[in-house]
Amino acid sequence: MDSPKHQSDPSEDEDERSSQKLHSTSQNINLGPSGNPHAKPTDFDFLKVIGKGSFGKVLLAKRKLDGKFYAVKVLQKKIVLNRKEQKHIMAERNVLLKNVKHPFLVGLHYSFQTTEKLYFVLDFVN
Repeated sequence: MDSPKHQSDPSEDEDERSSQKLHSTSQNINLGPSGNPHAKPTDFDFLKVIGKGSFGKVLLAKRKLDGKFYAVKVLQKKIVLNRKEQKHIMAERNVLLKNVKHPFLVGLHYSFQTTEKLYFVLDFVN
């Protein structure tokens, strides 16, 4: 019989899954007023990776509650902290919060975090 395939979280890299540690980054990063403490990754169906960067990935996600599509930027806290980039990440978040209406900028709906990752829920523009 075929064994069921393990469905992985697309916000994790292959080598991340294979080298996960028991001790996690428990430091909270202050996400300010746009933070949604009730949001969690399980609120979304992550469909595919639409972008990759040095800190994390941008995923196409469908929110289970209403079926709307979003681009969810997922950042690894340990990488942000190791590179001492907290201020830059928060500056990016603050720019996104300004709700500037421009054809080349997307808006930030809200952000949330887990012990390991930061999540920015953004407009998805195809």
